Amino acid sequence: MHVNGFGIASGTAARLALGILLAINIAGCKFPGSRDEATPPTTDTGGSTGSGGSTGGGTPTANSAPKVSGSPVTTAKVSVPYLYQPRATDPDGDRLSFEVRSKPDWASFDSSTGRLQGTPPAGSTGTYTGVQIIVSDGSHTVELAPFTISVVEPVIGSAELVWQPPSTNEDGTPLVDLSGYVIRYGNSPGILDQSVRIDNAGTTIYVVENLIEGTWYFSLSSVDGAGVESRPTGYVSKTIG
Repeated sequence: MHVNGFGIASGTAARLALGILLAINIAGCKFPGSRDEATPPTTDTGGSTGSGGSTGGGTPTANSAPKVSGSPVTTAKVSVPYLYQPRATDPDGDRLSFEVRSKPDWASFDSSTGRLQGTPPAGSTGTYTGVQIIVSDGSHTVELAPFTISVVEPVIGSAELVWQPPSTNEDGTPLVDLSGYVIRYGNSPGILDQSVRIDNAGTTIYVVENLIEGTWYFSLSSVDGAGVESRPTGYVSKTIG
């Protein structure tokens, strides 16, 4: 059997519980810090001008330098994915290649796209200076101005979930052997990959702690004395940070 455990399609008690679950209390504090101003891109550093193809009349055409733009992301947070993708084009349609200088050791770099990304681990807080992305079309080299990435601790919060215990099974019969609940949560409604089991039918409040900033999704199911778990509720969500 399935226990009537707050499923969306279940009875009145389940709908009431879901409504209560929507009132999630979030406690969190931000660490001191400031927003860095974006560093504007620079112009061509003066690479050599090569010769392009010839026109129909045989006159050689100059090869144009690539163009690169984008405001560097200058703040990263521990355990939170970082991504910076500059925009680069070439007027002649030449293939572009990228390189990076002073790359933080926690980041990776794609030489074909110029993408800088990574997740700073615990203990990596600090300032990473002189980070610079360079693009080349084989004839010209264009550099973005060096920038700094400051790694800081993320906002940490906690979610207090409140619910109402079910009183009936799905078939309408009294639920007499409720034994507990399972809370599942994660950063995507389709991937609730973390869970907490509560082996106490009388519990109706639980605080999920140590949630880093971002949007978190939660669902709840109930468990009977035989260990049968109900269908979960529809998810509720809260953004921390």
